[in-house]
Amino acid sequence: MAVLHKATFPHATVWGYWNATTPLNPSGRVVVPASPDLAAGDTVELSWAAFSSLNASGRPIAGTELTLTQAAGAGQDLVFEIPYAGHISPLDRSSGSGRVTYRALRAGEEIGTAAPALVKIDLVVPGQ
Repeated sequence: MAVLHKATFPHATVWGYWNATTPLNPSGRVVVPASPDLAAGDTVELSWAAFSSLNASGRPIAGTELTLTQAAGAGQDLVFEIPYAGHISPLDRSSGSGRVTYRALRAGEEIGTAAPALVKIDLVVPGQ
């Protein structure tokens, strides 16, 4: 099995939040770190879901789930963009979280799965 590290959220605060000052429109950025176990021609399949809890517990918010795929390059980080409209925007007036998982495929067969990564989301502007 391939060793895959958790995805990261480069625009998150040091406390792990996407907040009202985070550049999320038109999308929120997620990075899949390079892995020496991935080769050119492999595919990375990333899944996103938003939750109304800060720890991604319970059921995802309906309609926020999304799966994106990209071809992997040897030794390269992969950047995925989660569309704000429909996938992050349901949390406009509240707080919650987003959970990302991803897996690597070689010739259509799974070769590894990363642990889930979490970003807390609080898009409420203080005083509004």
